[in-house]
Amino acid sequence: MISRRQALTGGACVAAGAAAASLASVGWSRLGARSTPPPTPAPVAPVEPSAFAPLDRLPDPGAPYLKDIASESGRYFGAALRDTLFSDPDFRSLVVRECNMAVCEGAMKFKAIRPNPHVYDFTAADRFLEFTEAHGMAMRGHALVWHGSTWPWFEEQLQGPDKWRVFEDHIRTVAARYRGRIHSWDVVNEPFEAGRYARNGIRRSVFLENLGEDYIRVAFEVAHDADPESLKFLNEFMFSWPQSAPEKVSGALRTLESLLAAGAPVHGFGLQGHLLTQAEVPVDLQRSFLQEVRAMGMKVYVTELDVRDAEAPQDPQTRDRLVADRVRTFLDVVEETGGYEALLTWGLSDRYTWVSEYYPREDGGRARSLPFDEGLGAKPFYNVVRESLTP
Repeated sequence: MISRRQALTGGACVAAGAAAASLASVGWSRLGARSTPPPTPAPVAPVEPSAFAPLDRLPDPGAPYLKDIASESGRYFGAALRDTLFSDPDFRSLVVRECNMAVCEGAMKFKAIRPNPHVYDFTAADRFLEFTEAHGMAMRGHALVWHGSTWPWFEEQLQGPDKWRVFEDHIRTVAARYRGRIHSWDVVNEPFEAGRYARNGIRRSVFLENLGEDYIRVAFEVAHDADPESLKFLNEFMFSWPQSAPEKVSGALRTLESLLAAGAPVHGFGLQGHLLTQAEVPVDLQRSFLQEVRAMGMKVYVTELDVRDAEAPQDPQTRDRLVADRVRTFLDVVEETGGYEALLTWGLSDRYTWVSEYYPREDGGRARSLPFDEGLGAKPFYNVVRESLTP
């Protein structure tokens, strides 16, 4: 007899496979099969004011902003921020106006905090946290453990006799510094993969290869011991790549079941977006996965929502409609399966987005991946988010 989880993941493979086949016909190979971005971003032209008027006007003066709409139902709306927040007053005003939650795009990751084996540099992270506290925003911590932000010296230490001490010390030091000030931590970020990049659905990372699967449980226990007041999340993009989604779902559910059985302090799942205009969201698999996660008593946050549009037509209105459609489909399934307690986009305006840097368009245009365009005007993406947040 197959388990309920096997039935859910297996039964959805057909839809995911069809989506993958469709994706292949529109140039999947150009994006590459790996989910991690290339090591060096492409140069991006300086930001200029938007060449066209926003497609959708902002609400009338006095109408509630996204943070106010979210607050009505006890939820959060926020965005990932980078240091341009402090050099661009117009963008900063947009963040303050719309967000009641924020997360650092990079300032709390390992490479930012640990420039060498002997130093913890919290300067940038402190500055972001002070900003959010000054403006009454909740702060998410991102991320205590991530394979994509390590140094060679750290990887060497993880192969030595003190590997567990080295691993735990970083988590403990960072979490303890911000004890009582962080709303929720992405304790382990993107631990799941598929195919030759995975073992039983777990990414073949420096952590898995040197510490085994148990590193995930230990990370949660150490983080909770250092900061018992914050919520602890697994954070992962599950449905960006249709052909890898079933294996990632299986690995994620198995890991959550194992963590809960061991009494690990895991409180929720951070469901990243990072959608693609040319890839249909495998909604059946997404739905079954979220039903299972909710049945475990987990909170669900939408944590890194954006849409890559490198393959979309040049016309901005067409692109914006495609982006909005992807977001609507994704959020509708989340709402159908219990909703979300927080929604964060990975960036707020196209003025500052990693998508333009890592996945540039061949026509040289900037990505239109976020709720507000580079001129800070609202787009259809914004309207979809607003509708989703409205009680």
